[in-house]
Amino acid sequence: MSKSARRADESVNGDLLVHRDRFVPYLLGRISRGVASAASILYRKRLGVGINDSRIVIVLARRPRITAKDLSEETSLNKSVISRSLSTLRSKGIVRITDNDGRREVELTAAGRSLHDRISKVALEREDLMLHGFTGKERDQLIGYLHRVLKNVPRANGYDPLARGRRAKNGK
Repeated sequence: MSKSARRADESVNGDLLVHRDRFVPYLLGRISRGVASAASILYRKRLGVGINDSRIVIVLARRPRITAKDLSEETSLNKSVISRSLSTLRSKGIVRITDNDGRREVELTAAGRSLHDRISKVALEREDLMLHGFTGKERDQLIGYLHRVLKNVPRANGYDPLARGRRAKNGK
């Protein structure tokens, strides 16, 4: 019997088995890692920037003259990653950082705007390839479902079965 065809341990509660082909966190993670990994390789090879740099460029095109803190929030990237990427992008002439009443604001240069257009073209074409076979309505539904899942992430992240168990024992 092949490794993948093995049956679950009989002593394990079958109702509690996690089936990765039906487990949403696994599927989302696998999609995310696969897409980001390939994008990073492609962007570095063809556009000269990594995936984090490209995310920053895309946000700056939508929201020019924002702070590194705002970029961190918009991209979900750690502040140290933002700082390193901005240093790289600045040295390549992609972004300009200016002081505005004590706020260090970041904006795209002309070269940055040109890079944005190239990144976006590739990103949108890759999205079309990923959603091949989906109707427009199905794409809209998928996006709606993903937004609903995203909205529920804080609820899932706040879940602590041990804390719940202690409260129940204490009658709270």
